[in-house]
Order: sequence, then C-alpha cells, then structure tokens
Amino acid sequence: MKLLLLGLLSACAIDTSGAAGDDDGKADGQSGSYVGYIQANSPFYWAPSAYADFSASYTSLGGAANPTPVATADRLTQRLQTWIDRIDAVVRKEVHDTTGEELVAPKPIVEVLPSGSTFNAWVSPVAACAGVTLAGGDDSTQSFLTSAQVTHGTSYQCVHPTYPSVTDFRTFWDRHKPACKVGADLVVGGPSCGIETDAAPGELVMISTSPYIHVTTDLIGAVSERTLAVILSHELGHYYRAHVTDATIQHYNFWYDSEADRKKVPVPAANASDLQIKYSELVNGPKTIQAATPGRYSPRLRTFVMTGIVPLLTERTETGFVCAAARDALGTWQAPLMTGWGIPTDAVTSYLAFETKLAACASHLNLTGDTGATSLSYGTVLMSVIDAKLGKVTLPFQGATLANVLDALNANAVKLDKKEAALRTQIAQNRIGLYTIEEEADDIALEISARMGIAPTDVIASWQEFMAAIALVVPPDFRQTYLAENTSCAAQLAKSFTNDDHTPMFVPIGDLGEPHHSDCYRLFNFWREQKLRNYSIGEPFVFAGDWQTFQDEARTLSAQAASIGQ
Repeated sequence: MKLLLLGLLSACAIDTSGAAGDDDGKADGQSGSYVGYIQANSPFYWAPSAYADFSASYTSLGGAANPTPVATADRLTQRLQTWIDRIDAVVRKEVHDTTGEELVAPKPIVEVLPSGSTFNAWVSPVAACAGVTLAGGDDSTQSFLTSAQVTHGTSYQCVHPTYPSVTDFRTFWDRHKPACKVGADLVVGGPSCGIETDAAPGELVMISTSPYIHVTTDLIGAVSERTLAVILSHELGHYYRAHVTDATIQHYNFWYDSEADRKKVPVPAANASDLQIKYSELVNGPKTIQAATPGRYSPRLRTFVMTGIVPLLTERTETGFVCAAARDALGTWQAPLMTGWGIPTDAVTSYLAFETKLAACASHLNLTGDTGATSLSYGTVLMSVIDAKLGKVTLPFQGATLANVLDALNANAVKLDKKEAALRTQIAQNRIGLYTIEEEADDIALEISARMGIAPTDVIASWQEFMAAIALVVPPDFRQTYLAENTSCAAQLAKSFTNDDHTPMFVPIGDLGEPHHSDCYRLFNFWREQKLRNYSIGEPFVFAGDWQTFQDEARTLSAQAASIGQ
C-alpha cells in the first residue's frame, strides 16, 4: 500500500541543499507583507496539456504510468471537480484583488485514479519545452535545465505550452538567481552550473507544473468529504505555488525559529546557514533503515549492504564460496526491510542474522581483479560504493578484504550517526523547525479551507481523521505502533502542546529527509497556525446527494483495481 505522500509526486529528486536565498524566504515577486497563493503571475510556472500528452511526458521523466482515470463525466469526478472549481475561484479572485491581474495559471483538473493499493493524492511534474533553442543547437536535440545543472542530448517527451517571448523566459528564470543562468546570447552558464559538454545544446526543456490533481479511490473511500476538501486544498497549495517547478526550490528547506509566536511566514534563523551545512551532509548521505534496531554495522549502512553487496553475493553460485552462508540467509525479507517504517519487524530479525553471517565471512573475501570462491572484484565493489553516495570515505587499497571496506564505510556511518544526534539536540534546544514545501501547502490548506467554510478547528479534526484512516491501511506489523503514536499526539493536542510546567512543548519534525514531516508535527503546525492568525470563515456549502454514495462507488472501483493488481 502506497500512502502518506499527500503532496508532490515528482519523478525528479528535490534538492535538499537549497536555502531561502537572498530574499530570506519571501516568495518571488512579493513584498513580504502579502504572501499569496502564487509565487508570481508568470505562465512559466505551469504547463497546460492534454492528459495523454502529460502522461507521456511524466513517464519520460521516470514517473510510473497511472491507471486510466475515471471518466470526466462520472459523478465521482464531477463531485471533486466542483470542490476544485470553488477553490480555484477563491484563488483567482484573491490574485485579481491583490494584483489587478488575471491569474495565468491553467484551471486545475482533478483526475480520479482507480486503485486498490495507493492511498494518496498528488500534483505531478511535466517536461515543458520553453520555446527556446540554445545557441549552437537545433530542435533535434534537447537541453534539460535545472537551477543547478544543464544536460544536453537527453530525450524527453515534452509538452509545448504557448509561452511568451524568450526575453520573458530569461527574466522569469534568472530572477530566481539559479546557478545556471540563461544569457542574452542564449548560452547557459554560471560558475557553479554543472554543464555536460560532450553534446550539442538544443531545445530548452524544464520541469513545470501540470494542471492535473490526482486523487485515488482508496483515499476517497476512506475519509469524509470535509477531510477530502482539506486534502484538495493542500494539493492546490502545491499547484498554485508551483512547488514542483525547479525555479522555486530555493525558497524552501531553510531552518527557522519555531516558537509558538512565530511570524505568519517564517524567515531563516540566525544560525540557519550552520544548520543547513550539517543537514545537507546528513540528508545527502546514506539513509538509515530501522535505526531503532542496532546491529554489527550502523543502520545507515544497510541500504548500501542491500543494494550494493547483496547483488554481488546472489550471483555467486560456485562451490566453496566463502560467503555462501550469508548468501543463503537471503530470502523474501529484503523488500519489507527496505520499505519499512522504522518499526522492528521480522524482516529486521532476518537482516541481523544475515549481517552476522556477512561480517563473519567478509574478512575471507578478498578484493582482487579476479573472481573466485574467495574473492570479489574490487572495481565492482568500488562502483557500488560510488553509486551509493556514501560521502567522503577513504577506502583501503586494492587487495584488501570486503571486511576492510565495510569497516571503513561503517566508521563513516557511525560519525554521521553522532552528527545527526548532535543536530537533533541542537534543533530541540534552540526550538528550530525546517520550512518545506509541504509545510507551506499545509499553511495554505488552512487558509483555503476557511474560505470554503471549514474552520481551522475542523481542519485539525480532519487531520486527525486522516491519521486514523492511515492507521487502517498501514501494514499490520506497524499498526499498533502507529496507533500508539496517534494516541500520544492526541494527548499533546489536548494539552495545547504544552509541558506540565506550562512551557511550550517541542514537537520533533520526524525524519530529517522527509519534507512532509511527521503526522504529529503537521497536526502541531495546524494548531499553531490557527492560534496565530485570524481566519475569515466563508459560508459553508452543501452538495446534493449523500457522500456515502460517492464513497461506495470509490470502494467498488478500488476493489476492481485490486483484483487486477492495480
């Protein structure tokens, strides 16, 4: 079951090294006194297209193909589209009243996806051809542009929006102060711009935001209409702020003082740069698996062991192979281990048994240029280390054993473990938070929901309903722990997130590398925001037809999808 994203579904990695930049976290083109629903009223943030063209483009970026959406005319799609249209009307009025301009973003369109295995809603990226051909190239080649890198000669299925002039594109792109700037001569460059130089430039391709808001039938069938409206408000926060568009990323992922009386939009803390350096080293390094369960090696080394070493062992079938016991300890537990939620399961027990056998044989497995019962290829192991991005590690010279390599990598992982513990202590002591696109989308969801007649206290109740719905679909091994976390969080909310001595409670953000933050932190953020701001509550509106009938349809579609493995 895929779940918990409820936000941006991107085929491209988000750059976690970004900071707020020179504008101290303020949105592009905004004074700071007004923070609206959009970065700026520029068409380059969005890329309208037919759904088939979007789908081809999204999969060319590496995204998984979606199931065929429910028909546009279906009452389920129409019901959700009505919510989308009402929210869109609010946003367009706000933009017009504030700027005097009509919003150029395409009208958002909901797509309901039949699914028996995905509990989610999301906004997707699309590859957009900007109508610009770089100097020295032609339309037969492509240049894929991000704020930090340009790659020539790749092949993406572009959508082709009708964008304004090249001059307007350059103004839009360069205003964000990217490392890769587009010059007046249509040459991309910059001192820290990564440029592939072994191919000719060509038509400029960038990541933009598609107009399609995807919602699965699993999600629709599990929550009330009010909760679904809050979720759609969150998704449209992503859409209007164009979070998937690479040009916006430097406005996020900065550290701020998270006291209960923070400003409406946080600004970087005094020590944000220092925190960012420490944070980047951790989130860009090896990821921890099942950190609560220690083993022979750091849990931070487990991803490398499973993806880098295990494949090398499984292909060795010769008699007398010195790591046969470790190889034979593999089974069906690897996938559950890699996709676990940090909660000990039988997969961890199986991994620890495998790890013990690996450590026992690794000192007898020599790294040479030859292959045999007592050796591995040093070059192959080295490439696995490079691919795993394990940080700055000094490896032993060729001719060493696998144990030497694992011990060197483990020593580095242990250092990172200590650095993470120190960073978490520093964050807690200084009451620091990390502002991400997901936190901004939650903030916008409160505002939009209020305009829809859903009071902030009801948003908080809806989020708790959503947390309860998650508990029903998480794997059984994790359910009890997840329910206990929900109960603990509800108790914190009942105490208004204060300690027994009436001081503000510090709520951890959870996984440092997860922009959504923990569910309890998000509940805390909703609670804090509704305390800080005066929301204007709109007139509620009531649909004809009972929501239960729409849920029944969604559940039927989910069951049908599950029967065919979707």
